[in-house]
Amino acid sequence: MRGRHFYAHLGIDLPLAGSITDTGDIALTRGQPGAPRGPLRGQPPGDEGAEPLLDRR
Repeated sequence: MRGRHFYAHLGIDLPLAGSITDTGDIALTRGQPGAPRGPLRGQPPGDEGAEPLLDRR
């Protein structure tokens, strides 16, 4: 998966790149490939609309 994370109040636009496993786990890296800002890992929200559980491991 690919996308962007825009911090409107700072004017910073970071690219996102990552994957989703067969079990639904998400692993994303923010920033440029040569200078990433850190990984995000977790699960997407469930059917009940819970917030995603992402951490910086």
